[in-house]
Amino acid sequence: KGIMVKKEKLLPVVIGGEEKNELMEPVKIETIDGAEKVQEGKHQKLWKRIPCLGLILVLLRVTMCLIRQAGIKELVGISPLVYQIYQTMFSLSMSIPWSVAVDKGPFPPNEPRKVNGLFILRGISSCLTTLSVVFALQNMSIGTYSMVLATRPFFSLILAKIFLSEPFGIPEIITMILLFSGIIFVVKPPFIFPQDLLEDANYGENFYLAVGLLLLGTIMAGNVQVILRHLRKQHIASLTASKDIIGTLVLFLIIMASGTEFTNHSVQDKLKIAAFSISFIFETNLNLIALKLEEAGKIDLVDRSASIIIAFAIQIIYFGDIPEFFTFIGIGLVLLGIVVVGAKSLCSNKYNKCAPDRG
Repeated sequence: KGIMVKKEKLLPVVIGGEEKNELMEPVKIETIDGAEKVQEGKHQKLWKRIPCLGLILVLLRVTMCLIRQAGIKELVGISPLVYQIYQTMFSLSMSIPWSVAVDKGPFPPNEPRKVNGLFILRGISSCLTTLSVVFALQNMSIGTYSMVLATRPFFSLILAKIFLSEPFGIPEIITMILLFSGIIFVVKPPFIFPQDLLEDANYGENFYLAVGLLLLGTIMAGNVQVILRHLRKQHIASLTASKDIIGTLVLFLIIMASGTEFTNHSVQDKLKIAAFSISFIFETNLNLIALKLEEAGKIDLVDRSASIIIAFAIQIIYFGDIPEFFTFIGIGLVLLGIVVVGAKSLCSNKYNKCAPDRG
């Protein structure tokens, strides 16, 4: 019978240009019939070994995000630009000291220009996306908001086909039909649904403008996720600080161009915005950690599905707003579309991983 011997081994690792010894996991030495087999264990932190940790973090992030957005919806008389500049400055006041403390600059100096360009593009996209989100929350129910936000796979499929020439088969067509049909049942365009049904829906005068801006923000949010996958090896402090710096510059230019006035809001509103800003930082970092631990396809599937379910639960329980029949049909169609595109993505990733083994 074979004999198993476990030893600990110090391996040389280059850290910051200086060679150091790092304690690795036990090295297994198996002796079977006189033949030795050595397997080098990889150094891995304990918390990274928790099963499905990335998906758990996604559920936590979604819950925190929707609670924060319910609070934003209750803020009255605050322009989205004013809210966003407050939130970005609060976030910047915390992210810059963090970046200095860990010695990770907002824009890494030794990286190619393409990487720093992605930092800038991510900051601009995140800022504009958040503006569309705040405006949408002020003009539609939180459940409808989450439904419109769930159309991101619809645009991702189209952009992937146009710019990346990715395959576009039956699953993608089914997904697009389900998502598009579900959104029609929820939004209820006036040229399709009768006027008496729209009166029961109680939409505000800026509802359809909010839907259009949120759809544009959803497209940009999809680009942000792709950029974060490219930048997943960058430190979270750098990603957070760079986003806040770029966001501050973008908001300053928009406010100067639009002539938006700052009013003297109450101390209670300012404290709420400060709390929302802290929550937003935690949500962003939870998302970054989750992307480092799980595949983007799994994260997107759990994120979109949980967002719809939790959002309508908050809408019914907290706001007392029960959706009507056509909205429930739309919810079912969108959830089914999300499951189809998620299953297709997961199956494709599994097939690609197994393909070399079969070859």
